[in-house]
Amino acid sequence: MAFIQNNYFDYFDANVHQNNTKSLLKPYYFDNFLVGAILALAFYSDPKNKKGGQVMTQTRNRWMILISMFVINLCVGSAYAWSVFQKPLITLFKWSTSDTSLAFSISLFMIPIAMILGGRLQPTRGPKFLMFTGGIIFSTGIITAGFTTSLTSLYLNYGLLVGFGIGCIYGTGISNAVKWF
Repeated sequence: MAFIQNNYFDYFDANVHQNNTKSLLKPYYFDNFLVGAILALAFYSDPKNKKGGQVMTQTRNRWMILISMFVINLCVGSAYAWSVFQKPLITLFKWSTSDTSLAFSISLFMIPIAMILGGRLQPTRGPKFLMFTGGIIFSTGIITAGFTTSLTSLYLNYGLLVGFGIGCIYGTGISNAVKWF
């Protein structure tokens, strides 16, 4: 984490001196690519019975599913590095601490809402759909938050999208990893 933080602040300092604020969160893009790769790995095994319902059978792939869910949750946990984003946003845009903290609060508020909605959708749409959708929503939120220039944009992108994506991924990932054991 120290490596990421040092690179982030070096990148931020360079942008402030060049007055280039186009992509504030660029060093965190690697998480989104990693989430996508791991989501593909998690989708490798999703057994269904002949009627289309989910059947969790014990196979040797269950360890791969557990490991992929663990790594996915680590990647999505990068959203909890809000303090790394907050200080540069305050400095660059002259926003107050309470204004910028509201984005993280909105994100935390959205997580259980997405878990509840995802829990209702999972029996009909399946875990693949929810994990993929959550990953896309989370990635979109992180990437678009990097281009923010207003508090409203920050609230919508980081608050709503990132929080909703985390909720879809956590709820689906944890509940399905447990079913394999």
